[in-house]
Amino acid sequence: MRTLFPIILLALIALTSCQVKSHSKKAVANQNKESQDSVESHFKLLNASKENWVAGIPAGGRGTEYFFKIKITTQQKLVFADLWVDNYMYSISVANNSASISDKPIEYGNGDEITLRASVLSSQNYELSKAPVQHAGDALIGYTSNGITQYLIVENITEKPTLNRP
Repeated sequence: MRTLFPIILLALIALTSCQVKSHSKKAVANQNKESQDSVESHFKLLNASKENWVAGIPAGGRGTEYFFKIKITTQQKLVFADLWVDNYMYSISVANNSASISDKPIEYGNGDEITLRASVLSSQNYELSKAPVQHAGDALIGYTSNGITQYLIVENITEKPTLNRP
């Protein structure tokens, strides 16, 4: 009887542990879904792509350009800041789809289509930076709305053929 009690106790502990882990995974999945629903009220991701490039001269280097075309669907001011890919964080810049060049900041609002862009140079040493939100997508985009930081999980990034630059 004395040996049976520790076995039953260990079995109960193991079962409880499994239930807690299962519940935690469900909570993370529900939290990610709620977060994505909130993101979709701010903007819609139209497409996501990346393009590796190689310079035409040996000293020109190589890198990867990430492009995320989105449509703004809110009156709220959105500020895009960071991109996480493969546990690395990169800065995002905003580009509009206009052919004109200007030194003025790009302004965008409800109904506008813009492109979020991140340039990654292979010659730079980027620090590992774990994404602030657990996700199973190819990338995570961080932005603020009304001073609240939110995240868009990018499920899939389409890879374009390598571009050889002159």
